[in-house]
Amino acid sequence: VTDKANIVELGAVQTSFTFTHNAWASDDQNFVFTTDERGNAFVDAYDVSDPTNIRRLDMFQPSETAGNGVIPHNTHYIDGFLVTSWYTDGVVITDASRPNNMIKTGSFDTFLGPDGGFSGCWGVFPWLPSGLILANDINTGLYVFNPTYQRACYLEGRVTSAVDGANINDAQIEILATTIGTTSDAAGEYRTGLAQADTYTVRFTHPFYNTLEVENVVLENGELTILDVQLTQPPRTVITGTVIDDVTGEPIPTGQLQFTQGARVFNASADAGGEFILDAFEENYEVVIGAWGYLHSVVPDFNPVTDEAIFRLTPGYMDDFVLDLGWEVESTSPTGIWERAEPIGTGFQGNISNINMDIGGDIGEQAYVTGNGNGGGGAGADDIDDGATTLTSLPMFLQDLDGPTVEFVVHFFNGGGGGGVAPNDTLNISILSDTDSVMIAQITENTGGWTLPMQFRLDDFGIDTDVPVRLSFTATDSDPGHLVEAAVDQFRVLEDVTSATIDIADSGLFTIFPNPTRDKLEISTELEGLSRIILYNQVGSRVLDKAYSPELDLSDYQSGLYILEIVTEQGDSHTAKVVVE
Repeated sequence: VTDKANIVELGAVQTSFTFTHNAWASDDQNFVFTTDERGNAFVDAYDVSDPTNIRRLDMFQPSETAGNGVIPHNTHYIDGFLVTSWYTDGVVITDASRPNNMIKTGSFDTFLGPDGGFSGCWGVFPWLPSGLILANDINTGLYVFNPTYQRACYLEGRVTSAVDGANINDAQIEILATTIGTTSDAAGEYRTGLAQADTYTVRFTHPFYNTLEVENVVLENGELTILDVQLTQPPRTVITGTVIDDVTGEPIPTGQLQFTQGARVFNASADAGGEFILDAFEENYEVVIGAWGYLHSVVPDFNPVTDEAIFRLTPGYMDDFVLDLGWEVESTSPTGIWERAEPIGTGFQGNISNINMDIGGDIGEQAYVTGNGNGGGGAGADDIDDGATTLTSLPMFLQDLDGPTVEFVVHFFNGGGGGGVAPNDTLNISILSDTDSVMIAQITENTGGWTLPMQFRLDDFGIDTDVPVRLSFTATDSDPGHLVEAAVDQFRVLEDVTSATIDIADSGLFTIFPNPTRDKLEISTELEGLSRIILYNQVGSRVLDKAYSPELDLSDYQSGLYILEIVTEQGDSHTAKVVVE
């Protein structure tokens, strides 16, 4: 900016959470430190000595509150240290004298409320001649600190394989008896450290290597300790096996297998002859086997040395998404695209935005979610934007089933409302064939998490199951200012399923009137000991749950079909269909 009329950009780089709030240069101008004002974001360190080749060296956040949504606000450089206002974490001092290994050496939490959000320390000033630090907290006022700037104890090294000397990426390094840890990079290198000098035990772990603990590692303030290690592997073995149809005995060419032992996961695919070969370790595994058109199978304790690797599958349709069975994804949205993953939860104004876990009770921990690349960031980091994303199954051949019924659970979130447009987005669920498309459900309201299992009998929708059909889920953001997320899990195809709801009006124990209703619903019964009354909407979300009363006011509820559940003090449940006009 020497010539104010001709400002020249020398270089640029995108910070880690794409929301740069402040940047501060080191005294020698070779490094710049930045904050992204977003939940779970970092203080980034950049080498700017060559502005045409800016390189990020490190990303730091306090390990004690990592993943809790805490937001860094402003960072300031003084004599090789960073003094950062970190909202609900208060004031944090970081040793940045080694910019590729920033280490926390001091802090004071000015805000004792819950983590996350825009409460707490908003600004600091570390340059008073006295050396005192001024800090202002939005909620609790002004603080004056007399800091002790202490250099960290630095621990760095390389992790390689004792087998062939190869660098080991993603090894976990933990300084035991502390919360300090890191991972090795593609070159096998790691950098970490802590404020308190002492003698420690350092643990190295990796899914495909034996755990190593190095004792009596001396760490001293202002000193760099180099600790290079080599990791060994358990004995290896080659697993050769076959996936076959349990009814016909024929090989299944689409068989998928997952072998799990602790953090170790091996995946294999069957070839055209249903055979697979897997290089693994000599240890017992839990094996999950699946293929499209078959039910999953789980072998809980498979020994590759002594057990025969012939895995049988029963015909049927199910998918818990623990395996990749070939669902197809299309999208007109640049973000929030369907992906199979272990969900990373996000929240918005106290509500679940991106779901934070799979349904539970099924196999594995994966689900299909709309965008999971937020890294635990804000609700808008990877949601659907100004478009749609569609998840579609492979064809299902249901002509031999009596009353085929699809079952699954979903999650849907619709919030925000930018541009003055109220959330008006949808999750449409449809059955497709080569000649037809039938929408079997449309969800527009937040489900608040996973729904109860949703069942749709295809015959009830006039769907021709004599031809192959596919199931699709389309989540759409109709306005780019909205927050839209969806998820699917625990898919099944059932046979001979009729409604599980028992109309209690027919049991003679209850009389419910009027039904349909536009406002009040009266319940008459001679039963005693009635505890609670619960109302579910058509997608299985609980919309009412209160102590039992013989009258319900439903005038504020949208038109549609609801399930009324009356629970006794003994835990018995009586249910009925209720229609709100």
